[in-house]
Amino acid sequence: MPYSLDAARLIAHGSEKFFPFPFYMTDEYRKIFVKTLYDKLQHKPDYKQFIWDIILSCLNECIEFIERELNDESIERDEGFNYYYKNANTLADIILKGKKQLKIS
Repeated sequence: MPYSLDAARLIAHGSEKFFPFPFYMTDEYRKIFVKTLYDKLQHKPDYKQFIWDIILSCLNECIEFIERELNDESIERDEGFNYYYKNANTLADIILKGKKQLKIS
């Protein structure tokens, strides 16, 4: 899974808007990025597994950025926290449904 963490970092930190981050990545850019990365892999896993690994790694990225605030309620939760928290919940819902339910286009 060495590819998934690097891919997840770009995907998880590229919001649809410039704020709260200085860069963005639209859903269309994400699809192009992931497909291009997969096409360039020398040893390709099953594409569904490839996507699943990236989803799991994206959740990991989100949790790393909100873990401190989740464990310490005295820390103010800002817009950055809200961004990662929302995405973590969305990813958790996908993961709870399972890889078999994943629709890959």
